[in-house]
Amino acid sequence: MGLAFDAIELVVYPVAMGLSKSGMERYHVTGEIFYLFGTKYDIPENKLNTAMIYLSITCVEKDYINNKERKF
Repeated sequence: MGLAFDAIELVVYPVAMGLSKSGMERYHVTGEIFYLFGTKYDIPENKLNTAMIYLSITCVEKDYINNKERKF
């Protein structure tokens, strides 16, 4: 049974955060996510899933920038 579309972000976000912090470019982060989760969670590489993964990466990038700029 495949991973539900609305659950992809919950699975992808923490990994995308780690990969983004390591300095990987968006293209490589997307490819690595499909490599790590594509078979394990049955995520087919189609336009909807790619868009959901890019959305997760976008959220990661925004959160990362906001956290870097936030002064405590």
